[in-house]
Amino acid sequence: MLDIKAKFPLVVSAFMQSDARTRHIKGPFRSGKSSGAVVEIVRRSAMQKRGPDGYRRSKWMVVRNTMRELRDTTMRTFLNWFPSGTIGYYKETGTTYFIEIDDIRAEVLFRPLDTAQDVKNLLSLEVTGAYLNEAREIAREIIEGVDGRIGQYPAMKDGGPSWCGVWADTNPPETSSYLYCMYEGFDPSDAKTKKPNEWAVFCQPPAVLKDVEGNWHTNPLAENLENL
Repeated sequence: MLDIKAKFPLVVSAFMQSDARTRHIKGPFRSGKSSGAVVEIVRRSAMQKRGPDGYRRSKWMVVRNTMRELRDTTMRTFLNWFPSGTIGYYKETGTTYFIEIDDIRAEVLFRPLDTAQDVKNLLSLEVTGAYLNEAREIAREIIEGVDGRIGQYPAMKDGGPSWCGVWADTNPPETSSYLYCMYEGFDPSDAKTKKPNEWAVFCQPPAVLKDVEGNWHTNPLAENLENL
C-alpha cells in the first residue's frame, strides 16, 4: 500500500498543496524544494481518478537542461525517495520509471534538453503534467512549450485527467530574466511593464543573512536546516 511518510518545510508544503496550473518554488540550495517536487509526482499520481479499467493512470514529464544534470541530480533525488523495486521499477531504455502499486499506473518520463532533437521529442509528448527541475536553466521556449503538452493524458475518451499542471523548482533567477519577470509580474519582453499572470510563486526564506557589520549568518527561518 502506498504510504509516503514525510514532513516537508512550510513553504514546500504550501507549494505541494497548491492546485495552480503553473506553480514554481524558488529558494536557496539544499532547501528541500526538489524533494518536495519529486514526491509531488507520486502524490498527484495517487490523486488521479480511476479510469474505465479501474486504474488511476497518469503520465508525467520530468525535465532538466542536460542529461548529465538529469542523471546526477534529478533522477538521483527521485530514486533516493523511490528506489526501483519499491513502488515500481525503472527502465534505462526510455529513461522511464513505471509506478505500479495498488491501483496506480503511472509513467515518469525523464527528459534532458541537450539537443534540438531532444526538444522536438519533448514537445511531441502527451502527458498529464510536468516537473521542471532547476527552471532557471531551462529556456523560455521550453517552459512555454511544455504548457501545451499537459492535460492530454489520459485521453478524454477515457475521462481525461482529474488534475493537470506544471510545477518547478529553482534557485533565484537572474534579474530581468524570463523567470524573474514572470515571478514579479512584469512583461518578459521589456522587463518593465507590469503584466500580471496566473503563476503561483512560492518563495522560501534566504539561507543566510548579512548583519550590520557585513558578516553572514545562518537564517534561523531558513527551511530544511534540520537535514543539513
